[in-house]
Amino acid sequence: MGVYEMDKYPHLMIGSRLIREAINRNIRILGICLGAQMIAYCLGANVYPGSEKEIGWYHIELTGDGLRDPYMRRLAIHPRAGDFWRRFKVLHWHSDTFDLPLGAVLLASSKLYKNQAFRYRDNVYGFQFHIETTKDMLLEWFENIPETNSIVEETERIYEEYAGRAMNFYKVFFRRV
Repeated sequence: MGVYEMDKYPHLMIGSRLIREAINRNIRILGICLGAQMIAYCLGANVYPGSEKEIGWYHIELTGDGLRDPYMRRLAIHPRAGDFWRRFKVLHWHSDTFDLPLGAVLLASSKLYKNQAFRYRDNVYGFQFHIETTKDMLLEWFENIPETNSIVEETERIYEEYAGRAMNFYKVFFRRV
């Protein structure tokens, strides 16, 4: 489903009202994939089908603002080595994209889609990629889809690093203020 299909999926309209209320009340928000698209939409940006699907493990690269952002810096720290990576792999599963909302700061891009991560104010973040998935979820998503064998193999190789990066981010983003 896509943000532009609210007439087909009425729960998206309810979700957009909740997001707008949270933004207006200055509540911390993290939108992932459709959630990032919903945030962008609620902030007045266009959301639309992209030029092609982006499914699998692909690099994102932090922008200059992403390099300075304290939460993105945590995502960029390699969990075992402890060093900082400007470019690293994350899981993508989307075919839609969005324009950067007015007033938002671009934090990361990929080769295929420029708007991969953004911040609005200091408390609203949108990630087009997925950091929320567990290994079991990923393996279930790709189960019985023969053309995804390479993605499953990559998941086996990269998952621990990926999960560690996500935990680095969660520890600072979700801490009590």
